[in-house]
Amino acid sequence: MNKLDIKKKLLMALTIFSMFFGAGNLIFPPFLALESGGNFLSALIGFFITAIGFPVLGLLAVGHSSGLRGLGDKVHPVFGFIFSLVLYLSIGPLLAIPRTAGTSYEMVAVSFGVNNIFVRILYSVVFFVLSGIIALEPQKFTSRLGKILCPILLMMITILFLGSLTLPSNGTLTTSEKYILSPFSTGMIDGYQTMDAIAAIVFGVIITINIKNLGISDQKTILKEERIAGLLSIIPFLVVYSFLAVAGRKAAYISPDATNGAQLLSVLSGTLFGKTGNVLISLIFIVACFNTSTSLLSSVSEFFASSFPKVKRSIWIMIFAFSAMVFSNFGLDMILKISVPILNLLYPVTISLIILEIIPYTRNRKIFFKAVAFFSLLSSLVETISPSTMEMITYKGSAGFLWVQPTLLSAIVVLVITIIKEKRIGSK
Repeated sequence: MNKLDIKKKLLMALTIFSMFFGAGNLIFPPFLALESGGNFLSALIGFFITAIGFPVLGLLAVGHSSGLRGLGDKVHPVFGFIFSLVLYLSIGPLLAIPRTAGTSYEMVAVSFGVNNIFVRILYSVVFFVLSGIIALEPQKFTSRLGKILCPILLMMITILFLGSLTLPSNGTLTTSEKYILSPFSTGMIDGYQTMDAIAAIVFGVIITINIKNLGISDQKTILKEERIAGLLSIIPFLVVYSFLAVAGRKAAYISPDATNGAQLLSVLSGTLFGKTGNVLISLIFIVACFNTSTSLLSSVSEFFASSFPKVKRSIWIMIFAFSAMVFSNFGLDMILKISVPILNLLYPVTISLIILEIIPYTRNRKIFFKAVAFFSLLSSLVETISPSTMEMITYKGSAGFLWVQPTLLSAIVVLVITIIKEKRIGSK
């Protein structure tokens, strides 16, 4: 087979969407709709750029670099190993994986009033046993996530969206201060904080496995199909984020004092469908979180199995599923305090390396990777420790993006030096 037919291309796009789309992706758009008030549209466009744009860029980059480790190795092999190890641990068993069960259970507990420690433990055990079983066979994600679970999730979100259209938009929504001053850039920051660009690099190897399982063996064709699937995944992301934002805006009129997107969706679903709505919103969160948990378990275990081959991949899945089950019940708050700052520290480096990887001129010039990695890491470290210091040395930067200016400046300096050197060599 020289290429995937259109049906399989779309199936891969849905598989990618289902791997990415977890609880965080569910709750960001509705809350943005509430807080942005009269500046809703410009904030949502800003959100689209980073929440969809960064992950797609990551998918485009992953084929060239052979994953996160390949990106890091362009800085230095030691950096590549440590960078990958810390990032995989942070986004996987120390944060996102346990949070999938914790978040989905919280929605079930709120909807049905079953906040009981024994029920919670039972839920997490069943959740991670099933997630671990499916994670054992990543080559079947297209048939299980893309063909079955993703359509179910899309159907349920569509039902919620269509139901929201029947509600009136009575009253006015208060625009929060940050959305008054700069709605577009604030929306971009909201999308940036989904941190899905990291997931794009982490999921790259699993996407490759699924394309191979569909009958593609040539590496160049695999890379091409990854790019096509990544670009096609923009469609479900745009549609679903729009549905959730509109639904959240309707819910904002019902519950203007909601403190997060999960509350908005829960209130909306309950208002529309009563007790059936409680079941609907719970299932939406369970399916979305289950897809992400399974994808992360598989991807992180794949990395650890290749890095520490004496331990089988199936054993790593068992280890991470068990640890995630424990953390989701007892240690999640502590883990969040540890892992979130680490992700905030490493996310700018990841984005910077992704951008360098997709630019043909910089892709094979390691000097760019070394300089940009150093300055993006240093800048994000200073911003994490002392945001006021970074605000002093940058020009009108937005919180969360203060690292951009020094990183960009370092890339420009390296570019000038590189051009001068290459011209001198060419003239000899």
